[in-house]
Amino acid sequence: MIRRTFLAAILAGGMSACAPPPPRPVTLVAAPDGPPPSKIQKLLVWLPPTQAGELNVPAAFGSTKRVHVFDFSAFGDELRRQFEGHGVQVLIGTSSGFELDRADEQRKLRAQFRPTHRLEVDVSYRSAESTMAGSARGAAGFLWRLYNGEDAKPVRAGAFSANAQQDYSIASADGLVKRLDEAGYL
Repeated sequence: MIRRTFLAAILAGGMSACAPPPPRPVTLVAAPDGPPPSKIQKLLVWLPPTQAGELNVPAAFGSTKRVHVFDFSAFGDELRRQFEGHGVQVLIGTSSGFELDRADEQRKLRAQFRPTHRLEVDVSYRSAESTMAGSARGAAGFLWRLYNGEDAKPVRAGAFSANAQQDYSIASADGLVKRLDEAGYL
């Protein structure tokens, strides 16, 4: 009897250790219908490094092929052109790719430029494949977040994607600026 009780206690303890964690509350990023806290006047745009827009796709005989998926330089230039058309001053910074704390890399730019808002773009996924016919395909997804000045919590967020068949850099910039304009930030 004692062995059965002991065994039941061990099994119950093991089962509770395997139980899933309690669900986390979902945090929403600013209500879509809510008014913006302030208009964008000075914007610091923070982009991933250039190589984040390229993929190494496996090719025949163990080699790799470099595939261009997204042009961050053209994306940044188009953002600058469109935001400046709305009277927004824009400064574009690029991640080193080795950042542990983004604020450390941005600290100097923030101190000099004093932005009213920050727009940060991150790579959310990258996928590459090659076909039997030898063609290479690549895709990537990106997340963007808009912050008020020095705040740590975003006021708006969104996503866009790109693939190796067509460069969506300009169209992605157009869509992002359009969303912020419709939300009343410009």
